[in-house]
Amino acid sequence: MPKRTALFLLCVAPPLFAEKAPTSRFILTNQESTFDTNLKRKEQLVAQTKDSCKTDPNSPSCHSESHSNWNCQNRAHPNFLDVRHNEGKGIGYHQGYTSSDLFLSYTTERNFTPFLDLRGHYFRDSKWKEGKWAANGGLGFRDLSESLGLVFGINAFYDFRQVKHTHFQQLGLGIEILGEQWDFRANGYIPLRWRRKTLSKKIVEHDGRLFIQKRIEYDFYGGDLEIGRVIFKWAGLHGKLTGGAYYLNGFFGKNVIGGFLRLSGHLSPYIGFAAQGSYDPNFKWIGQGELSLNIPFGRRLSDLKYGECRKWRYTPQERFLEPVSRFEIIPIEKHTQRRPIN
Repeated sequence: MPKRTALFLLCVAPPLFAEKAPTSRFILTNQESTFDTNLKRKEQLVAQTKDSCKTDPNSPSCHSESHSNWNCQNRAHPNFLDVRHNEGKGIGYHQGYTSSDLFLSYTTERNFTPFLDLRGHYFRDSKWKEGKWAANGGLGFRDLSESLGLVFGINAFYDFRQVKHTHFQQLGLGIEILGEQWDFRANGYIPLRWRRKTLSKKIVEHDGRLFIQKRIEYDFYGGDLEIGRVIFKWAGLHGKLTGGAYYLNGFFGKNVIGGFLRLSGHLSPYIGFAAQGSYDPNFKWIGQGELSLNIPFGRRLSDLKYGECRKWRYTPQERFLEPVSRFEIIPIEKHTQRRPIN
């Protein structure tokens, strides 16, 4: 073998058969999120940040928003089970209900967060021998724009509601823009399959004439918009005030335009509350309240220390774990129709 060929193989072969470089490790610091394959480099970054904060506590790097304090709302658990009870009638339903919500999410290293939102609701009415059920199943995605400091999200839901004589189904689509203090949401609702059901049919007399009278139950096309503002936040105690409007389009020329105001939040990381009032010309004034028990679970982020969470305001990353705000119960209305007998 020529000397030049042997020398070439000696130079090229070792790199070809060398072990692959270690996989990049996602490390968290109070200053920034970085990728590094050297653990010593991680320790140096943390030490540099601590030293700079000791000499200059007011330095922006000591208070910068970073990945080290996201998920503070649920103590870094990406999943939770929410058990809650809603008391009072609502828009398109006449009694309270008890719910169980399961929220599952996964946040990637680039802040892209898909989530699954499953909800079940049970209505108990003394007029019925048995209670009735409703359910929602949703899939969504949220992502952080670091330049804008906003979380953008989209979601799609399948909604189901059982009533006394039948059931209704609809498709829901929504968008979200969530910031440190303000948030905006818009939802649309599209009925599926059967949209109305005849509850009763009989012959009645009115002004000396005979009529066929039908009692009909139906659902709506619709949508809602809402804008929320964080009004206080301290450790586990925080609250938000939300105002919005909704539009419902049903049969028999029934068009409903109304507005609502809601106060919601947490008394602790595990206890939540909500109170809402609304008005429209069809359903009139409505008030309802809600209490919830939040049970977080799943593998906690090992790099997060709850003590480092910002107590007085939100960071955009905390919005990844907020439940989707929408009309979870399909609105239903009844109509009496009379047709003269020839």
